[in-house]
Amino acid sequence: MKLMKTLMAAAMICTFAGCAEKEESTAIGMPNPIKDMATIEEAEEAAGFSFCVPVGIEGYEGRKIQIIGEDLVQAVYGDADNSIILRKSTQEGDISGDFNEYPEADVISVSGMDVTVKMKDGKAYNAVWTDGTYSYAIQASEGYDPALTEMLAGTVSETGNSIVGGWEISESQAVTEEQTAVFNKAVETLTGAEYLPVAYIGSQTVAGKNHCFLCAERTSVVELQNEDTYVLVYIYEDLDGNASIIGRTELVSTDEGLDGGWNKPESAEITEDIRALLDKALEGFAGSDITPVSYIAYQVTAGTNHCLLCTVAPVVPNAKERYALVYIYEDTDGGVKLSDIAEIEPAL
Repeated sequence: MKLMKTLMAAAMICTFAGCAEKEESTAIGMPNPIKDMATIEEAEEAAGFSFCVPVGIEGYEGRKIQIIGEDLVQAVYGDADNSIILRKSTQEGDISGDFNEYPEADVISVSGMDVTVKMKDGKAYNAVWTDGTYSYAIQASEGYDPALTEMLAGTVSETGNSIVGGWEISESQAVTEEQTAVFNKAVETLTGAEYLPVAYIGSQTVAGKNHCFLCAERTSVVELQNEDTYVLVYIYEDLDGNASIIGRTELVSTDEGLDGGWNKPESAEITEDIRALLDKALEGFAGSDITPVSYIAYQVTAGTNHCLLCTVAPVVPNAKERYALVYIYEDTDGGVKLSDIAEIEPAL
């Protein structure tokens, strides 16, 4: 009953298709049960449980983290015209909020859980399941590829290894032939942009495997082909060996030859010189262990700014590593200082 009241109240304020970017209801005396959260950590603290979801889903712009009532957390991707929503709650039963009827239904197994998928015309619109403690749901206003259900269900259920939000950092950032094959399969039908893998960041075991690559992204638009953007590209490889891009996170945009702009280095490798700069910049720095992963970009000003992709781990028991962009300033006299540490979300 509590679940039904919560979902009905939510439905009066936003449609199933959106739950985002809609104007609030003008109903007098009825508080909005949907609250926007600034971060996943804020939502976790409010709900009292963890919430693991993708940074992005290919084909959907943006991500909004929200809590409905006291114990239902959701991630909304896309907009009012085309959205997909992932939910988790301690409430029992169907928490999708989707009361439509669909002509097709299938039950698939994801890490031992039975996931009920409702479909129409070859597209999945709704998926619900439970792990015995929490209830979960996927809902899509315009439908999605049913092949993504295993990856999405495995991610939000947190059935993978848990190091960086469920990701295991690769000991070597060199891209192997096997990883290259997976990457090429995922991008073979991509149009509008070209991805050049620079480093392999890590993997996450779900029902299949998620991969994270550091890439230089170059648009296929001729007049913009001198511009590269560094991004983290997320690829899902299913149990049959099929691969597809499921998200990307932009890091630093470079435009070679632009005065004062960020420039792409000849190599993303952390050389002895770059490592020495970082060590010098971190002298006296305490509180976290910072490990360089890749050299992203440099910027010539009155001196040189350097941007490094690093892992950052607070020096406390059971701390989780996070990825961050670490900025170092090197002056013309050889002085070095730490300019900024900008944490990024590296995991789906």
